[in-house]
Amino acid sequence: VIVHSIFWFVLFLVFFVDSLWYEDYVMLSVFGAFTLVAWIAVGAYFNQLILLPSLFYPRKYAWYGISVLILITVCPWIDYWLTYSYYPGYTEEVSELYYVVSSVPYYLLIIALSTYYHDAQQKLKDKQIQTEIIKEKLEAELNFLKAQVNPHFLFNTLNNIYAFAFMGHADTAPMIAKLADILRYMIYDCKDPLVPLEKEISNLQNLIDLYHMKNSKQQNLQLILEGIRSNIMIAPLLLINLLENAFKHGAALSNADGFIYAKAELSDNNYLRFKIENSF
Repeated sequence: VIVHSIFWFVLFLVFFVDSLWYEDYVMLSVFGAFTLVAWIAVGAYFNQLILLPSLFYPRKYAWYGISVLILITVCPWIDYWLTYSYYPGYTEEVSELYYVVSSVPYYLLIIALSTYYHDAQQKLKDKQIQTEIIKEKLEAELNFLKAQVNPHFLFNTLNNIYAFAFMGHADTAPMIAKLADILRYMIYDCKDPLVPLEKEISNLQNLIDLYHMKNSKQQNLQLILEGIRSNIMIAPLLLINLLENAFKHGAALSNADGFIYAKAELSDNNYLRFKIENSF
């Protein structure tokens, strides 16, 4: 609204200053400039709100052209007779035909600008809609990925806890505590688009501890941290898939010589490097 108001006010000033060169009566110049701008605005908004949606974009170009010709003829004609009704002497200096014909270029220019403006706004709106669709698609894919990760990990761990509890293993309670920490992170913290890097790393360590409890004799499970800081944020669950795959596609739990080495290194310019390898 502010931008439109400034545009029409500047246009009014242009017509007002221009008419002062030919008119000695200031009020006539003010009235003439005001009515001219008012009817140009009527034509511009009628084109933008009515003609473009109903004729131009449906590709009814012939009807649109005819409508524009009628518009740029009727508006200046009404403007002329409004001016004449308030200032009858105005017609002695300017004929009706001359006024209408001389006003047509102004109407054509403003209508062209309104068409360009409306088209630019429509393209911007379409781009925003497309961006929202892409964003919603990515969020849906991420949520689907989370839904895939959580049940697989959860049921696998619960099976191990059940076996430990059945045997009366001493690590049953610590395993439940680690699992609770992991689920708390996945269910609550991972709802946010970004989480502290320390929490993501802590989640990895909890997972390693769980796997280590499954085979306490396996000592070749390492997570090395360098430069990890508390103020760094990261998208959740990016690293756990790599660690889970390292266990899934390796023999670290069943082979005494198997290993998993993971290293998370954060550089001074906040570039995170995560390297992981297993014996497979």
